[in-house]
Amino acid sequence: MPAAMIGKNAMARAFGYLAVLLVSFFAALWLIDRGRDEHSPLLGTKVTYEITAEQQPEVCATAKSRIQFKGQICDVAGDDLSVLWNSLANIDNTQPSCGTEKVIRWPRKASDPAYNARFLGSCGIRPDYFRTMPSTFGPNSLKASAD
Repeated sequence: MPAAMIGKNAMARAFGYLAVLLVSFFAALWLIDRGRDEHSPLLGTKVTYEITAEQQPEVCATAKSRIQFKGQICDVAGDDLSVLWNSLANIDNTQPSCGTEKVIRWPRKASDPAYNARFLGSCGIRPDYFRTMPSTFGPNSLKASAD
């Protein structure tokens, strides 16, 4: 076998090894980026999220009522944000049986985990009562909140 042929085979093999090494490196970086970020400056940020409800009498919602959730970011994994919701509110109440206030708010209850799971969920787990609500959010789907 000529020396030039051996050199070409060695060069092709070296480029093959380099390609595998680079793909492995960038795959590892991607996986690291998808992991939890325990030092993210977003952790603890207060946020709100609104959904349009259907007939949901337990929160005084009629068709097209707006339900607003308030909470804080509790987990960051790449672009996925999880939120621990502290309260929910029907922000345009029209049900006389629910009171005369336009905004009715329900806070998280420290002594009632079943209530919290049903209406507010937990970090990264959506509330059971609101089946269309996502469990994690992209950075552009939440609004910053002052309170």
